Amino acid sequence: HDGSWVLGPFDGSITVNESCIFVQRTGNSVTTVYDSDGKIIGQVNGVVSSCTDGIIVSRESAEDTTIWHISDADSTESRAALAAVKVGAFSDGTATVQLTENEWGFIDEDGTVTEVDAAWLDESCDGYALAKNAEGKFGVLDSSGKTVAKFQYSNGTQCGDALPLYQLWETEDECMVLSAAMGQKLMLPKDLNAQQLIALPESYFAYTDAEGNSVVFDDLESFAF
Repeated sequence: HDGSWVLGPFDGSITVNESCIFVQRTGNSVTTVYDSDGKIIGQVNGVVSSCTDGIIVSRESAEDTTIWHISDADSTESRAALAAVKVGAFSDGTATVQLTENEWGFIDEDGTVTEVDAAWLDESCDGYALAKNAEGKFGVLDSSGKTVAKFQYSNGTQCGDALPLYQLWETEDECMVLSAAMGQKLMLPKDLNAQQLIALPESYFAYTDAEGNSVVFDDLESFAF
């Protein structure tokens, strides 16, 4: 009557993600999925790794490998399963996947994998991901494997909270911020001095100016890349 519900006692774990509650009991090979009202939606195989973009990603050990399951969050219906090192969280219909120690790619909701020429991929964001090649240089790829920013940067990070914005450094003293979706680099504050931007909600950013003051802003201006 007070909007709460009780589950237990039991041995295991409870995880809340988006509008779902995941209950994994010790010794069970499945996770039970509840909605926010405490009603059972269904079960998924293994332990839940992420639930984003309407997709549940879960994993279970199988002999010498890990099986990753992709399921619909509304029904828990299985969409795909594959052996892999890791499957990331979904964003705009795709996630990054590490197939082996040296093989990476993007995977869609039906399990179709697009392998890319990269030695590492960060989490997917709206169909883009920060990437690193075998020489240790950073760039940005889209989910088709197309290069959005060339592998020529000494360091990189996603700096846009939930947006595909990437801060890339050519040297320690020189950086730029790329909007992958727009294909443009953004005008930075003159006193940023190549320090790493802190991503805040609602497209705000923060950094420390020369006087040691924390500066919060949301007025990045774009120009042609």
